[in-house]
Amino acid sequence: AKKQLLHKLRRFEKLAELDPIELEKRILEQEQDYNENDTYDLEQEEEFENYEPASPDGEKEVDEFVKEVLSKINFYHVRRIPEDMKRLVVDLIAEEEQEQSWSNDKEAVVKRVCRRLESWKEVESNTIDMMVEHDLRREHDGWRRRQELVGDTALEIEFGIFGLLMEELSEELVV
Repeated sequence: AKKQLLHKLRRFEKLAELDPIELEKRILEQEQDYNENDTYDLEQEEEFENYEPASPDGEKEVDEFVKEVLSKINFYHVRRIPEDMKRLVVDLIAEEEQEQSWSNDKEAVVKRVCRRLESWKEVESNTIDMMVEHDLRREHDGWRRRQELVGDTALEIEFGIFGLLMEELSEELVV
């Protein structure tokens, strides 16, 4: 989280130094790169890279796990899985394995993930918004329960910002 914050702060500083026309060009280039490469943000990339399935076979196992889940829900293009769909299924698998850490049964995890995906297919868009809001509220409540972590995280952010400002000030004084 600290690295991600520092990365975002440096990026913000670089963008703040640009004139408005140059800034707009850069933003458009980044959006085009994002759309062309089907990339995803740093946090999702780290989650995907850090995810390890219950069995030690690595990425091949993850791909087979994803294919199994998608074939059970009658996904049409199992041979060519879009990257965002693969990330969604991997995230669901990771959530299920975290919530049910006592269960190493691959078939049970597949069934639970399939059930969740099927339930999403059957809902209307306003219900999806409600589910997203519920998930966000649950995450927020989790932070509220961990006030000590909130304070520690805020302190780390403050120290990170202060350190960057001091570094910038010292660079300006040297020059």
